[in-house]
Amino acid sequence: MTAYSRQKSSVRFGTGFGESIGKNQPYRMFSAPRVTGIGLRTVVPLFLLVGCFLLLAGRLAQLTIVRGVYFKELSDTNRIREERILAARGVIYARGGEVLAGNRPVYRECQTADPTVCRIISRDDALEKEARGQPIQLALGRDYREATTAAHLVGYMTAISPEELSTRNGAFYESSQAPGQFCQYCYGPDELIGASGAEEIFETLLRGTPGKRMYEVDVNDVEIAELARIEPMPGSDIYLSLDLPLQRAAADALERERADDKVRSPGGAVIATDPKTGEILALYSSPAFDPNVFVGVGDNPDRMIQDIFTTPAKPLFNRALSGLYPPGSTFKIITAAAGLEERAVGEDTTIEDTGVIHIGPYSYANWYFTKRGQTESEVTIVKALQRSNDIFFYKLGEMVGIDAIEKWAGAFGVTAPIETEIGDGIAGIIRQDRQWFLGDTYHAAIGQGDVVVTPLHVNSWMQIIANKGTYCPPTITGYRSPDTGGRKECKDIGLSEKTVQLITEGLQAACRTGGTAWPLFGFQISDAGDQKKEIPLACKTGTAEFGHPEDKTHAWLTAFAPADDPEIVVTVLIEEGGEGSDIAAPVVKEILEEWFARKK
Repeated sequence: MTAYSRQKSSVRFGTGFGESIGKNQPYRMFSAPRVTGIGLRTVVPLFLLVGCFLLLAGRLAQLTIVRGVYFKELSDTNRIREERILAARGVIYARGGEVLAGNRPVYRECQTADPTVCRIISRDDALEKEARGQPIQLALGRDYREATTAAHLVGYMTAISPEELSTRNGAFYESSQAPGQFCQYCYGPDELIGASGAEEIFETLLRGTPGKRMYEVDVNDVEIAELARIEPMPGSDIYLSLDLPLQRAAADALERERADDKVRSPGGAVIATDPKTGEILALYSSPAFDPNVFVGVGDNPDRMIQDIFTTPAKPLFNRALSGLYPPGSTFKIITAAAGLEERAVGEDTTIEDTGVIHIGPYSYANWYFTKRGQTESEVTIVKALQRSNDIFFYKLGEMVGIDAIEKWAGAFGVTAPIETEIGDGIAGIIRQDRQWFLGDTYHAAIGQGDVVVTPLHVNSWMQIIANKGTYCPPTITGYRSPDTGGRKECKDIGLSEKTVQLITEGLQAACRTGGTAWPLFGFQISDAGDQKKEIPLACKTGTAEFGHPEDKTHAWLTAFAPADDPEIVVTVLIEEGGEGSDIAAPVVKEILEEWFARKK
């Protein structure tokens, strides 16, 4: 048997060490792995897939982590709506509880391009447009029960202007609201707002506090469910001092006299007040307007509104508070007070009525001399007021001087605007800043020349005499209204008791036989037993020249009654009416008859 052996080779250290180790290892039979290369067709899609994944993951992280809160709010906003709920507007009442301004539906037609631009339309127009498929908005509007009768006192409402919207809403944002947030208390662009009178002055009280609601909508913006709701708080009701039956009587009497063929007056005013409180019992300016047209009532409200703003008669103009007129002889009350207080004349002082006073080429006549060619002999201050004697007051003006007349006119409140809740009036004027002559003083002393005042001024100085020298600022709020801060304390203007007594005697004499106010002589009212009862009056007529080319004059009469314990002061002005005794006095008589007839 033959044996095979393999001699081991020696191991060498050094540079051949690796090889010697390899040579001394046993042989092993195996196959080497096959290496294959990776192509572009595999690598590119793989990188794209990984890149997209990383991009999506990054975007997901941004949307959910970085801006998650923002998009959640945005999603909620798109899904949830907030809506302002308007409060029911407060009702305006007369002192007897009669509704002057209530609430009723108002219909609006809005533009398709801009739904915030709307106009008020009548109910008939709304029904017609709705029948044709046009969208109509229904809102809460106003109903003015007395229409023209109390328009200037109650006022009217109209759509809020962009300027007013910006101003009022800006105030809300400054006080409590962050810009950009839904403002529950703000006005909407289609809301109505008080534009004059009590509606404007008491806007905040009448409007109340709006509510709001939150509701969810679907993708088509259709409401799904109401999520939350805050109910609105209704506006406060306002009670005015206005005596509605007296107001109606005043309006009817003035309009009837204005329309008389012998008068044809372009305008006029009536004011009646309570001398002890200053409460305005009646205030009517003619021509008047219907506030209902501003909230869509009438056959063609837009045309009617346009007529109101463009007619030369200016029905929106409140003649009682803001019209300036020469007061004529009603101003002699102030001249008399100035003469007595400055001690230029006394109870027994007499001035001879010469019929006319000549100063150089100028003549200043008494009305009685001009009309009948007669004089009235010696005249005291009481008789001067009774007969409205111009000569007496010319001379009294000369004796006391224009400075004293202006001083006491200021004490009576003539040279300042008279404030009421429905706005400040306008200041009267006694003299212009120019060179002054004695003839100018003559004119001023009888309420002519530079002297111009408002009907409210005339009523106020008559009220001071009726209230024995105490002035109670006029107010339109009744005792049941919320405290608006509009009422002011009565004040004594500094007249002596004797001055008030003498002027009152002269005013009483003017309303009796021998005076100038002949329609008021022997004023009587039937009592509960239908027996005639005479009520003493105190009054002053006025016939004021104002430079009309046809010599037309304004007719005035102011009166208080009863003369011994006054409870009402009435002042009437009829523009271009003629003489106060003939034209204004009958209107005053009707108003007083209405007032005292209720005492039966």
